[in-house]
Amino acid sequence: MKYASSFLKPNSNASFNPFTAALRKKSSKRLSTMTSFIHSPVTLITIFHADINMHVCVKYFSLIKDITGKESECFELPERATAGKLVEKLTEKYPKLKEISEEVPILVIVGETVAGEDTPLSEDAEIAVIPPVSGGSSVSIREEINVEDVMRSFLSAHMDEEGAVAVFIGRVKGKVGDVCVKELIYEVYEPLAQRKLAEIAQKLQQKYGLLRIEIHHAKGEKKPGDTTALIIASANIRSKALKAVEEAIERIKKEAPIWKLEVRDDGEYWIVGDGKRINRTKVR
Repeated sequence: MKYASSFLKPNSNASFNPFTAALRKKSSKRLSTMTSFIHSPVTLITIFHADINMHVCVKYFSLIKDITGKESECFELPERATAGKLVEKLTEKYPKLKEISEEVPILVIVGETVAGEDTPLSEDAEIAVIPPVSGGSSVSIREEINVEDVMRSFLSAHMDEEGAVAVFIGRVKGKVGDVCVKELIYEVYEPLAQRKLAEIAQKLQQKYGLLRIEIHHAKGEKKPGDTTALIIASANIRSKALKAVEEAIERIKKEAPIWKLEVRDDGEYWIVGDGKRINRTKVR
């Protein structure tokens, strides 16, 4: 005898009743039931399909952390949910986030990559929700940068081929326009920042044929006049070293996940993207 399905088993004692459904205990998950009625002496089989959810945890940084009031949060999302669906869920839960998203894009980082709207999420992925990056970073992220010590160490390891050393030192401004700055607070997403800055340094070394390059950046609270960044590059000719340092500054500002909170006489401002300032009171 041939059976209509591999799920069906013969039952000579069964009498077919099209009005009788098989009963099963309810599962803790939501189940949808599909019952097949076959006009033959077979046992009715009820097939259950579970709507499977996944558990994802998300880290928040900069003004996103201010809006949510949390450093991290976990969600139940449908299996195979995308980064776009996560942003939809967040903007529904936090109306201020939706408001801010009209001014600056909300980025989802999955692992080390900026996710697209259709990028799938998974339970074991490291996920962060951030505003556009701004500010500097390095393969060395420090509470304090001692410029003299770093320079002394760099210059003492002179290479015979070195014909030029280019240096950039970033410092906290005391004024922005006519407004006094009290301090800058740097927030760093360190796991991604370390990897991204190492990648930038390596690519610049290859592109310009640098002999050496070092990038250092401070984190935490910094007062006017404090050193915030130090980039040193050496090459056989000055043009290579100078171009590498200039490009390093711009790439770090655009690619490294470090944000600045500017504390001024007229309030506190997150600096995101290409120098855009967002008043902190607007997101709290």
